[in-house]
Amino acid sequence: MRSPRRRLTYRTAPNRAACPLGERLSTAQDRMIGALQVIGERHPGEAVAAVTHAVMIRLAVAGLTKVDGEQWRIPVGRGSLTLMRVHDGRIQVASFPTGDDVD
Repeated sequence: MRSPRRRLTYRTAPNRAACPLGERLSTAQDRMIGALQVIGERHPGEAVAAVTHAVMIRLAVAGLTKVDGEQWRIPVGRGSLTLMRVHDGRIQVASFPTGDDVD
């Protein structure tokens, strides 16, 4: 079932949104950032490739850059690259994805 109210919440306030029969976007964001942290801790100084879909990339970038509201919906093109670095336990977004696909 589609709900205009739920769609608006998804677009403008991901920290309050939940996918139908799924997890809250804030939970997915925490899980994604936690996974990046673990990868960084397990591979210090190494380059590691991780593959996921656009929403997870958007959520991670928004959480790491403290973006809120509709600005979390950054363009993420198919096959784009987002570079993140983990240094001294801190994750930084080194380069943002390219593309024009927003949803």
